[in-house]
Amino acid sequence: MSRLQKKIIAAGILLTLTIVLFILKIVITPKPADEQYAGIKKENLIKKSVFKNDEAAEIKYIYSRIDSVLYGFGIKKDWIQQAAKQTQKDKNKKSNPDGNKYVYIPKDISVPEIIADINYYVQVEDVNFSAEEEFETGNTKLTVSGLKTNYFVNFYYDENLKRDDDKICLIINKLNDYKPEDISKVLSSQYAYSVVMPLSLDRLDLQAAVIDSKKDYILYPEIGRTEDYESDIRKDKDWISKVYSLCTDYDKNKAIIFSNPHNALDFEKEFIDELTKCRGYVFRDTVFTKVSDSQIKDKKISGVLKELILQSRNRSSNPRIYLISVPPASFGDFIKTVADMEKSGIKFLTFSQFMKKQNG
Repeated sequence: MSRLQKKIIAAGILLTLTIVLFILKIVITPKPADEQYAGIKKENLIKKSVFKNDEAAEIKYIYSRIDSVLYGFGIKKDWIQQAAKQTQKDKNKKSNPDGNKYVYIPKDISVPEIIADINYYVQVEDVNFSAEEEFETGNTKLTVSGLKTNYFVNFYYDENLKRDDDKICLIINKLNDYKPEDISKVLSSQYAYSVVMPLSLDRLDLQAAVIDSKKDYILYPEIGRTEDYESDIRKDKDWISKVYSLCTDYDKNKAIIFSNPHNALDFEKEFIDELTKCRGYVFRDTVFTKVSDSQIKDKKISGVLKELILQSRNRSSNPRIYLISVPPASFGDFIKTVADMEKSGIKFLTFSQFMKKQNG
């Protein structure tokens, strides 16, 4: 065998070992992207002097801040254990019980996302976090360094654990309240919700913006009697042509949810009969719960959304569908709250996704 062949074989063996070592253990140094935390105030740096050289107090504070991050991901309190409180069964289950804290998590949670949040929100002078992940299992050991002793938080995936499986569908109404320069934020958001398509002819620009954005939308006409002049479609000589405009001017796969505040019951039957000739998705507005404007005015939008989740858990219907008007000044808070809820395991659906789930 020539010297060149030996060098090639040695290089091949070295490369193979490098790959194997990389697969067995991946060292993570999480650096959260700035846009993920846009509009969120970063925790102020806590000075070491606050703890007066009491390392036990310092790590207790760090652990409490880490626990706050974990709860934000929908991790339950009894899934977080101190090493000293382990049962014999837990000790047998873990191959490397060298840490100070064990966190058991469901399979649908991303540990790198948790660690990114810990790096962002747990700010203590001279304290750093680094993590090592086992490639095959995804189990991860987070090292807390910068104290006299290194501390460890061990994350273990457990397929038997599940977060609360809440599903919610939000439909944003009153896009007319938004200025042209603000509406793009509503229509370009990555989060799942639907909007109400404005039907007024004096907002054709807004209709075009909704259609161009590909954001999921519904049509929400009000029907009425002949004398109900404010209704979108009333019992007059032109009502049939207006119904067909709903069919031809908009995507046929978008739902029509109508309101009948004037109790035009005879006309409602005619309206439904005519509309279902060209539309497959027609609903009365009893399909959703309306969130009153006064409710939003009295509370922050974050508080309103959290109440809706609690209501959903107390009712048998899942998912719950809500029609909500988000004031332009509250839209940033709305998006932050949706992002936090989604992180905790809550599933947001558009109305189109809801229909698909209902239809199997």
